[in-house]
Amino acid sequence: MAKLLKLRRGSTSDHNGFTGAEGEVTVDTTKDTLVVHDGSTATGHTLLREDMSNLPAGTIDNADINASAAIAGTKVSPN
Repeated sequence: MAKLLKLRRGSTSDHNGFTGAEGEVTVDTTKDTLVVHDGSTATGHTLLREDMSNLPAGTIDNADINASAAIAGTKVSPN
């Protein structure tokens, strides 16, 4: 028989006033993502979703980088 694991969970608003224990993982039910806590940072550290739908606007990710991009008119060379 399978076991059921339920993590502590709450809205983003709930997390804003919460400092979890070191190593604790909770579920943000507003953002549908996990939050990792370090015992000292209020709100914890939100994890990026697989589909990156919670990546903040303006953030550069691999999809934004072109392999043939030039910097100041010169390509970067490994040599």
